Amino acid sequence: MSKEDKVFQKHPSLKKYYKTSDGTAFYKKEHAQAHGRGLGNNSVEEVVNPDPKAVSIVPAKKLQDESKKASKGKNLKSGENLTNTNGKLDDLNPMQKAKLRVREIEKLATVSEVEAALKGETAPSVIKAGETRIKAIQEVDKVLDEKSKEEEE
Repeated sequence: MSKEDKVFQKHPSLKKYYKTSDGTAFYKKEHAQAHGRGLGNNSVEEVVNPDPKAVSIVPAKKLQDESKKASKGKNLKSGENLTNTNGKLDDLNPMQKAKLRVREIEKLATVSEVEAALKGETAPSVIKAGETRIKAIQEVDKVLDEKSKEEEE
């Protein structure tokens, strides 16, 4: 069994990690590079999970910043501030509006943001997208917590 298989077996939802020349795995490229400098060989290999269900691990601060940019001024329940390519939201049917709300939910970074977006939502596709997004966020949080514990040891 290869080292990659072991990493992805332990963390099946992990999208990628970075491996140094001595085979040590890191979730952040900059950590792998710092470790590599200590080895005298700073080459770092990005290893991608072949499982399409894997998720990226993004630092919480970056997620919060992206989420603020993505959701600023948007009312996901009514879709009032969402626009299609023509800028004519009123011309969209309910299914198309639901698809726009799904896209916006997929951009949210925290469970509380997703829950707020789902409040009062009736479209099954949007509710399912929200539930899926919450699971993905929780899985990333779990992996980050495990990694933090490993780094503390």
